[in-house]
This record gives sequence, structure tokens and C-alpha cells, in this order.
Amino acid sequence: MPDANAGTPSVSALSGSLIAGLVLGGAAALAAVAGSGPVAPAPHPSFVAGEMSMLGGGKALESRFLWVLLLVAGGGFAGLEILRKHAQPELHRVLWLALMPAVYWLATRVIAPPAPVAEVLADTFWLFISAGLVLLAGLQAVIGRHHPEHWAQDAGWGLLLPVVGTVSGIAVLTGLGRLDLGVFAVLSGVSVGHLAWFPAILTACSLVGFTLPPNARSAWLARLSLVAQVPLAAGFLCLLLPPAEVDGTLLRQGGLTGPGLPILLVLVSAGAAVCILRSSRGDSRPSLSPWAVAGAAIALKLGDGGAIAYGMDNPLDLYHHGEWLMPWDQFWRHGVVPYVDTSPSHGLINLLVGGVAAAVGDGTMVGLAQGQALVRGTTLTVAALVLGRLMGGPAALLVLVLLPFSGRTPILLLVAASFAWFISRTRTRHPVAWLCAALAVCVALVGLAPGQGAIASVALLPVIALMLWRAWQAQRRALTIAVGAVLLLLALVIVLGLAGYGPGPVLWAQIRFILENRALYEAVHGLPWTESFTHDMPLGPVAWEVLRALWIPVAVGLIGTWILAATRRELCGTWLFMAIAVLIYLLGTIGHTLGRIDLGGPSRTGAQTVFALAILLPMVVAMLSPRHLLVALWLALVPIGLLSPAFRAVIDPAALARLHQSRDRESDSRRWIDGAAEGIPALGTGLMSPSLIVLVKPVHDLVDSVLTADETYLDLTERNSNYFYLRRRVPVESGAVATMATQGMQTRSIARLRADPVPLVLVDAGYTTSQPFPPPLRTPLLYRHLLAELNAGRYAVWTDGRLTALIEPGRAPSPVLSREEGIAQLDSIWARPNLQHLPMAWGASADTIAEDLRPLPATVTHDGRVVEVALGQPGAIDFLGLTLTCMGETGDATLSWEAGAETPSFTFSPSTGLALLPLDIWPSQALAPVKPSTQFTLALPDGCAMTAGAVWARSLP
Repeated sequence: MPDANAGTPSVSALSGSLIAGLVLGGAAALAAVAGSGPVAPAPHPSFVAGEMSMLGGGKALESRFLWVLLLVAGGGFAGLEILRKHAQPELHRVLWLALMPAVYWLATRVIAPPAPVAEVLADTFWLFISAGLVLLAGLQAVIGRHHPEHWAQDAGWGLLLPVVGTVSGIAVLTGLGRLDLGVFAVLSGVSVGHLAWFPAILTACSLVGFTLPPNARSAWLARLSLVAQVPLAAGFLCLLLPPAEVDGTLLRQGGLTGPGLPILLVLVSAGAAVCILRSSRGDSRPSLSPWAVAGAAIALKLGDGGAIAYGMDNPLDLYHHGEWLMPWDQFWRHGVVPYVDTSPSHGLINLLVGGVAAAVGDGTMVGLAQGQALVRGTTLTVAALVLGRLMGGPAALLVLVLLPFSGRTPILLLVAASFAWFISRTRTRHPVAWLCAALAVCVALVGLAPGQGAIASVALLPVIALMLWRAWQAQRRALTIAVGAVLLLLALVIVLGLAGYGPGPVLWAQIRFILENRALYEAVHGLPWTESFTHDMPLGPVAWEVLRALWIPVAVGLIGTWILAATRRELCGTWLFMAIAVLIYLLGTIGHTLGRIDLGGPSRTGAQTVFALAILLPMVVAMLSPRHLLVALWLALVPIGLLSPAFRAVIDPAALARLHQSRDRESDSRRWIDGAAEGIPALGTGLMSPSLIVLVKPVHDLVDSVLTADETYLDLTERNSNYFYLRRRVPVESGAVATMATQGMQTRSIARLRADPVPLVLVDAGYTTSQPFPPPLRTPLLYRHLLAELNAGRYAVWTDGRLTALIEPGRAPSPVLSREEGIAQLDSIWARPNLQHLPMAWGASADTIAEDLRPLPATVTHDGRVVEVALGQPGAIDFLGLTLTCMGETGDATLSWEAGAETPSFTFSPSTGLALLPLDIWPSQALAPVKPSTQFTLALPDGCAMTAGAVWARSLP
């Protein structure tokens, strides 16, 4: 029996009972309203405006809702407090577990698109789940009142069993259906209600266990947990893509060429089941195997086979989708070596995805999704195995399921798994082996993702330093041999690299890429930072920015805990190094992402916030104090719920329950298309948007009509998927020239084009004018090289009204434009008349870009409206600098001048300082005849005046 003080109310206990009562009341009120049927509206005595109602159902319905809510909530609160006082003093600990689904649901409704209250309350499945778990906790408290020892721990497993049982049912039905289409046709007819039988039986059996003494109860729950989680091994079968239904026929997707992949996944699933059984052998207490966590996470996160939000999975996004498609195809088909011949902006993980897709499928676009699923499933499995052993199965499952998936999630999972594995094994008796493994993993992480991988490797340095010291003390001879072997291997790589063999060139090119790639985060000038706010969420921009910068309290908390541990000398050891590593990773990642301007939420900073809260924070707490793990999970649960709508990653229980029925169906937006029949075999055969044919086919036809089979072209439209669809080699360092913002990338690409000129340069395919950063602004050196080639007669401008290209004379499929017409056409595509804040941003940082400019001797005069530039010697003016003085808020300024037959003009936002205007982004100005003087018409808003001027030419290679 509990002692006299055991039931003393506490803030945690009272608040837990109160919130649980409100959850019960809310669920009962919603059920009462839904079950009551329609209520006739109250009659109005005259034409008067009625009061607004909360639910939109009239006062009678709302009165019923509120009365049921109050009565059930009050009764539930009182009943739970009576149980806590007289039966189970630790009931509130279990209630906080039961409340997680309801609080997650409430958090997802805070930053969500505006919707009527009735629509929001219709999506309350999580609330009913929490209500059911609260009732189950109360029932367990009543049944187990005679055996209170270890009741809270066992009751938590009693709540987890129906959840695991439900996921097991989903995994079995979905996995078996994916394995065979005939089985899928049968299992997809199973109703959602039938999924409840397995968890219902498990729940009933678990309640029987609470009548037993503590030891027998734990053993009974251990057996039930094993029964519940073994079917989760079928989750690995969910990595097979769902079938497509075309004219009533089920068809396999993913470009699979045989039964190899299904057989492999069957073997993996069987192996996972064996591992689950072995992990529970001899264990008298319930547990959740990391292999079961992996199967559950794969089923829940990847089972629908759909595109991942922000995951570059949309084939119509011909730029981002090309980042997945191109690396392997370029390497395998054209011998293009990553980093040496091209710059994979997202690392080698895209090469890995493409290689896996080609190995299991037919190497076409439709098979890419299967490769993505396998790589993502592998990273989920690695993270589940590591985190499950560190935090325990339930906590690992929660953080992996809550974590929103994006294109970078696989590498983030590998980072988390590396942190956990290496830091949890710092007590090893073989530190030299640990160091060798750490070196190999760090190299792999940097190769897979240069940004996050390099930051993670740096973050592990404190732990590596600790292990070096331990190895020096315990294994000095082995450490000396290992260091000598590493240095010898490094020297060999360097020598071979200088000779152009082995991994040496790749290593040096990767280091160069990492250093140069920083410019991509600094080249985006002129965008108002407020445009990075999300515009479709009801919270204001300040609140949104605060929420997506929650990494700050995480970092502050780690610093504070570190200081307290050092001063009190109470807490030390492995967790301290974990905290230091996570802190370094957070600070490095935030510094890495803050320079990026991403329009709309979530920002890259927000993505790292979710990652830190979902995995890193609970991991640190698990190593610091396992008994506080529940608190850490709550600290992760609420912010993740708040941020999930922005990631389009809100978990829908109803959709998960219908996962075994998921299939792709034909619609107006997606048709079953045979790419070979359309003349584009690289598309493959499967469901795809007909718009993809519309986008690719004209470019395909033009390129094939101009080039021979062994020739290639240069695509300036940023749609680098075209190189994959057209099976052409990329002639420069990147398929999307916008990612070649650095001078080194452009000069090396220009050298390649001079050594091996391309007969065709695709300038526009009907969408380039909408790009915010065209080649003149993003890759000006490459742009000026192409204009010089055009001016020298190597190219002529050709257009058919939709496509515009620079083509070698005599090879165009139809007559080319005259010089004047061609320049006008290029002006209409490449010039950006509205520069917004760009001139002032460049002017403020003029000293940092001085080496790119060559001052021209000139006399600049102005009379308030006309700016006269008289050059000391004839030359081309590429930049005009205006020193302005402005008072307060001003409007826009405009500048216009004559360049050949054209009249370019600019609009920009002036302020006090130097405005640096890039005149040469107008092709007509870059190709204009040299003149000794030029007149510019300047219109400044009231409150602004020009005080001085200067001109520059661009420094060209």
C-alpha cells in the first residue's frame, strides 16, 4: 500500500490529471456532437443578424458540446485524482505518456493555415487516441492497485502495446501487399476497422497481466511485447513502391527488372525478425528491439511511397530533381568523375541514390523513387539501430517518427547515428580501433554531404582528442603504427593525385569544392530578408522566426549544463563530450545555413532546429540522465508539432491506417506514359505528369536535330534534368550554372568550353525570364564568354518562339536572327530591369569585390537628371557607380541609356551610399560599340540626390 505522503498533490500530478480530464471531456463532447445528428436552427423572430457560433452548428449544438465537455472533464479530473491518491501514486507519470498524442495534435494546429473551427475539430483522431490511452491508464491503475511496485514502468509498456500492435498490423498488411500484387489486391480490401483486432487482443491480454505480482507481470508484458513487435519486421517490405492502378489493372512501379529486390527485402525482413527474437532472449522485462523500431519507422515514414516535402522528389522540378538524376548517369554513362569533372552540390549521396536505382531498376527516371526509398530506408535502419540502443526502443521510435523527412534527412540521420555510436563507445578498451573507425566514418560523411558531413566531423574533434589521449596511454605502440599507416596512405594518395591517378584528384577537388562553395551562401544579394517569412501561416513573422530559431535555447542549455557540470563536478564522462559535440554541430550548422535566403518556411535553420530537437537533445539527455528522458521527449514533441505544418509533415493517423490500401492512380495530372514511345526513353514507363513531356520534348527534338550522338550542348535554363533525359554529357562543372557562382568554377568551365566548344547553347525554353538569378547576375564570367563567342561569330541567335539558343552557323534547324534581332531577344530573356536592393547591397560591399572590377579613367558629371560619362580612352562600361544621399523613406529610382539599337533601363531602391549598377547584364550594353562618352537619364525620388559617380569594366579571364 502507498504511504501517507505518496498521494500528495504536485504541480506535475495535478496538471497531468487536469489535462487528461480535458482530453476526455473534449473527446466525449465531440463524440456527443457527432452522434447527435443535425440540429434544427433556432427560429429568428425577425430579420436580425445572429451571433457567430464557434462550431457553426447553432447554440443548441454548442450548448451540448460545452455541457458534455465540462461534465466529463470535471468527472475525469476528479476520478483520476482519486485513483492517484488511493490506488497508484505514480499515475501522473503514465498520464503524461498518454497525453502525448493530444498535445502533438494541438501543437500542429498553432502554426497552421487558417481554417474554420469545425474543419479543425473534424481532424481530432489524435485527441481520441489520447483519450483512449488515458482510460487505459486508469483501468490499469484499478486492476493493478494491489501490486503498486514498478507499476508506472509496466503501465507505460501497457500503453505502448496497443500502439505497437497497431503499427504491426499496418506493417504486415502493407508489406505483404507490396511483395505480391495479387496479395495486394486481397489485402487492400481489408477495412481499417479490422486493424483494431490485434491491438485490442494485446490490450486485453496486458490488462490480465496487471492482476499478477510485479515479477510475473513484467515477464507477461515482455512476452506480449515480443508478440507485438515481431510483425514489425514486415516493415522492411514497405520499401517496395506501391503499385499503380491503370484501367483497373495493378502494375509494378519503380522500373524493377526482376524479382531480385523483393527477394532481398524478404531476406532482410526475415533477418530482422530473427534479431528481434534474439534480442529478447533471457529478458524478463519488456523491451522494444531496435530492429522493430527500424521496421516501424520505415513503414510509417516511407510506406506510402509518395514524394517527401522539400525532398527534390518532384520530377517537374527539373532543377532539383536533376540533382538526384544526374550524378550516377554522368559517371556511369559519360565517365564524369564527381568533384573532379563536376561539382555535386548535394554531395555523393545523390550518386549513391542513382547507383542503387540503376542496380535494382532500369536506370530511368521512374526508377529513381525506388532508389531513394532504399537509401532512405537504410539510413533509417542505421539510425534506429544506434539510437535504439542508446535511448531505448520507445524513445528512438518516437523521435524517428516525429522527425520531418526532407531531402537532407538521410545525411542528418547518419550524422546522429555517428554521434551516438562513437560517443557511446568512448569507454572501449580498443581506442585505436575506435579512432580508425571514426576516421573512415568522417571521410564517408564528408563525401556524402560536404556541408553537414564536414561540420559533423569537426564537431567530433573533442571526442577524437579524448580518444587520442586514451590510446596514447593504453595502446601507444598500436597508435604509432596506425598513425604511420594513415600518413603513408595519405602520402600515397597525394602522390597518385599529383599524377592524376586514384582518389587523390577527387580528394583535392572535394577540398576545393568545400572552400569555394561558401560563395554560394554569400552571392545572393539584394533579396529583402523579410521574404524568407512564410506567408500562409497565421502567426506574424516575428513569432515565426522565434519558433524556427529554437536551436538557440538548445545551445544555451547545453552550455549552461556544461558549466554546471564543470563547477559542481557532479556530472562528467561520456555525456559531457556528447554535449560538446552537439553544441559544436549546432553552432556550425546554424552558421552554415544563416547565409542562405530561402523564400517561405521552413528555412534551412528551421530544418536544423527540428533535427536538433527531435534527435540530438533527447540523445544528450539519455546519456546525461535516463530518468529525465521523458522530459526531453516533451521538449522535442511540442516544437516539432509547432513546426510540422510548415514542413508539410503532420502525421495523419487515418492515412496511416489506410496505408495498406495506398496505390497510385491515373488522373488528369498523372498518366501512365511510355517514355520510349514519346521519344524520350530515359523517362522510363510509369505514372508521370504529361507536363513533363511538354517540357522536355521540344528541347529533346532541338538537340537531336542539331547535334550528333557524341556531341553535347550547354544548358543555361537551370533545368539540369535535361542532361539526363537527353543522355548528354555536362560540358561544365555543373548542370545548373546557377551553382557555379565562384570565379574558379566559372574560369575552369570557360577553359573547358574553349578546349571543347559546344555547337549549341540553350538560352531559354520558355521560363528563364522568371528566374531571379539569370546567368548575367549569377555567372557573369561565363555569360560574358558566351557573348564574346557570339560577337566573334561562333554563334548565332536562333528562336522558334518558345526555345531560344545560340547555335553554330549553318547548323540551325531554321533561319537564325539578325544581329540586332538576336541582341533584342537576349535582352528580353536575360536582363532584369528591376534590381530592387541589389545596387545598394553591392555598393556596400564594393571593397570585397574590388578585384572583379577594373576602374576606368573617366569624367562623370550630372545635373540632377542627366549623368554624362566621358571616358579618358574609348572602352566598354560594365558598371556605373552612383554615390547617393537620401533622407528618410524614398521611392524607386530609374536609370536609362542607349546601347546600340536598344534602350536599357533599371529600377532600383536607392538609399544613402554607393549604388553599383551592373550595366552589362543587358546584352545590348555588353555588345554595344565602344563610345568615348555615354549619357544616362537618372530619375531619383524626392529626398535623394547624387553627389558623385564612377565607372568600371568587369575583369574577365
